[in-house]
Amino acid sequence: MQQSKQSLARFYNALRFLDVADRAERTVYEKKFREAMDDDFNTPVALSVLFDLAHEIQRCRNADIEYAAKLGALLRELGGVLGILQSDPESFFQSGQRVSVAEIELLIAARQKARSEKNWEEADRIRKELTALSIEIEDSVNGTTWKSVK
Repeated sequence: MQQSKQSLARFYNALRFLDVADRAERTVYEKKFREAMDDDFNTPVALSVLFDLAHEIQRCRNADIEYAAKLGALLRELGGVLGILQSDPESFFQSGQRVSVAEIELLIAARQKARSEKNWEEADRIRKELTALSIEIEDSVNGTTWKSVK
């Protein structure tokens, strides 16, 4: 079960922060995926194609975010054939926590306030509190995001 969640996390991490887009057309990934499915429903090969596609999304994310979004749409569609990757990435990463989303958001807001006031000790204390709750936070230019890490 833990291995499955880690595998899904790799896929959802590739989909994270991508805009909604039309899917990429006529890619080698789609061709290989369809061939695997036509080969007696060869899911191990189909999954390996999805992992390759997720890797490609991560690789081209900085160079061409629009193409990465198109590949993300393809990953979602192909994953849907197997009944996976139909949730929002943030919902996936935030599932399973022991405290409510509202409580986590309040702690993150308090940490942001402490950081803006340059109260680094308080900001670090709140980060440690979130870590103890199995919540990992990621700061970026777009703000702070979080995920449950069990």
